[in-house]
Amino acid sequence: MSHIFLTGARGVGKTTALSGAMDRMVEAGAISADEIAGFRTAWIADELYILPYAPGSHGERPGGAAHERGKIPPGARPIARRTRGKQVLEVHPEVFDEDGAAILRSAVHGQAGLPSVSKQPTQMSPAADAASTHSPCAELRPQTPQESRAAPPPTPPKLIIMDELGFMETDALVFRETVMSVLGGGIPVLGVLRQDTGPFLGAVRGHPRVEVVEVTERTRDVLPRELAAALLPRLS
Repeated sequence: MSHIFLTGARGVGKTTALSGAMDRMVEAGAISADEIAGFRTAWIADELYILPYAPGSHGERPGGAAHERGKIPPGARPIARRTRGKQVLEVHPEVFDEDGAAILRSAVHGQAGLPSVSKQPTQMSPAADAASTHSPCAELRPQTPQESRAAPPPTPPKLIIMDELGFMETDALVFRETVMSVLGGGIPVLGVLRQDTGPFLGAVRGHPRVEVVEVTERTRDVLPRELAAALLPRLS
């Protein structure tokens, strides 16, 4: 098994356990914040965003000061909006397909930040999308010759975060294919899975390299230590 996904009831502490494991490994010197990449989702007011898992963001909590509107990277678009009653009103699969997939591709190639993506709907076959995961992200602006000579080649991360995957990705075919491509790669993934059903989440749970760990009120306090211990051998 290479990847670990946490699942459990809403509000039980899945992201808290994930963050605690990251804190332990960083504090122990087993991995640096710069070696962690991927994405996180955050509700800001009534909009849900998918954001790069930037160095140091593992300590941020949804709803806190770090998630105020002024902290949203330029160009970020909401993947969903909800009513005041907390019911999801609309989901934007094209944002998953464009921004979310680009974030994951950039993470794999060690390029931090929110990539610049087209605002037009992406038309990409699964085969073309899979092929694109093996080359620098097509959405990124190509480097100038001067930048290429001055900048060292990007270093792939040691760990990729996916926080979280759920039902909203149902129609985001490019994003789904990108997630599965990353799971088939050589970088360990630590993620969060909602307790939803459907072909995509079933495929993630059933992936031969994925281990699913349930978070409960009884286990959530010890999970950070156990996750860190389980991940350390996979980072080498």
